Amino acid sequence: MSAPRKSLVGRTVQLGRAERTRLRCCQATVEILSKQGMDALSYESIAQLAGVTRQLVQGYYPKKMQMVSEAAQLVRKKYQEAVIRDMSRATTPELMFNEYLKASLAWPRRSKKEARFWSSYLHLCSVDLTLRRTNTELVEMGWQRIAGLLQQCASCSQLEANEVLFRARAVQQMLTGGILGLVTETNAKGIRQVENEIRRACLFIAGFEAHLNAEDSPEDKSTQPIKSK
Repeated sequence: MSAPRKSLVGRTVQLGRAERTRLRCCQATVEILSKQGMDALSYESIAQLAGVTRQLVQGYYPKKMQMVSEAAQLVRKKYQEAVIRDMSRATTPELMFNEYLKASLAWPRRSKKEARFWSSYLHLCSVDLTLRRTNTELVEMGWQRIAGLLQQCASCSQLEANEVLFRARAVQQMLTGGILGLVTETNAKGIRQVENEIRRACLFIAGFEAHLNAEDSPEDKSTQPIKSK
């Protein structure tokens, strides 16, 4: 019998046996890569953790990097779901952008295993051409979504398209570096402060600053454009 699950838009879909097996393999990949690294990732270790045979794993994924790529898609989807959930609370484009930043930067703290996997995945992208090409496509989709959000904000609505794209790329680069830094942060008490500092830097790049503290509700205060000195 197929196992039901919730899709991103809330509809219940059915997973067949093959899909369930692939999902377990991806989950095992995330588990191993996040805790032990690439050296521990083998068909045998995946099969043991997923509860299937080595032959079955290799049949689905003739190359290990294919498994890593599919696992990365799973992690990215979970990340997007978490961000969308937090963004849905906002009532203005500025607050929505602020919630996007807060949710993205809180992700390493809320989803430690997935964030550690993502750190390893980005390293693998630097040495594997196929992974790098796939990630480049994902990165482009990401900054285009950021640009779309920025265009709705008053501080960016009158800008040329190229300037909005420039800011969107810069925000994305700041977020990527910030997330990687947070994954390796050892001072647990200072993590929220770092999150807030990176968030405010992204808001500055975008052209407006939020008068929101890390613990404030997005409905408490509003964002204002940065005034030129």
